[in-house]
Amino acid sequence: MVELLQVATAVPPHCVEVSDTKSYLERFLSPTAAKRYGRMADGARIHKRYTVVPPDELVKLGPIESRNRVYTTHALSLGGAVARDALATGKTDPNTVTAVLSVSCTGYMMPSLEAHLGRHLGLSPIARRIPISELGCSAGVGAVGLAAELLASASQRNVLLISVEICSPLVQIVEPSTTDVLANLLFGDAAAAAILSTETNGDGPQVLASQSCLWPTVSSTSECA
Repeated sequence: MVELLQVATAVPPHCVEVSDTKSYLERFLSPTAAKRYGRMADGARIHKRYTVVPPDELVKLGPIESRNRVYTTHALSLGGAVARDALATGKTDPNTVTAVLSVSCTGYMMPSLEAHLGRHLGLSPIARRIPISELGCSAGVGAVGLAAELLASASQRNVLLISVEICSPLVQIVEPSTTDVLANLLFGDAAAAAILSTETNGDGPQVLASQSCLWPTVSSTSECA
């Protein structure tokens, strides 16, 4: 039996209300575009989102290198915070974690997030490391499924899952596409961690099964040559 022992979450300190979002749209887009995307912001019914730095700093970010530095700094901070919280509240000894999965698709780190955090969290140096990227919105549930499969193999005891997405540094204010604007209307910055285990008492939710399915697409860009 694979049980979800504990979940921890965290958001950064800067809150952006929908009224703030609409104000920034008016500052950086044409009146027509600002009005159009303002209606979308209202329609999304997302009243507030959180960012790792104040919005005024986000709109001043330069090339991708500087944006990725912001990602790296705050991914380590938020990821470490939720991992420590999950381990502590789940009463899980870090040395008993036999595998750690890190999930993120909004920035790049080499080595990956869990390698940077392992020593600070007190994890065993031989814990299996599995970074997961480019799964987008399905990454968290995909990682839960993979963690359950690892635990079902009986070679693992406790699995730590760390998910961090730092979306705000990706904001585009120079000729943004519709996709750019919609992404920044919908997504904010946050992190979560979970402990899954086979050493359980049956009190938590159980992972019964998992499966993935790749839907066919009509987009030519997704076809392999």
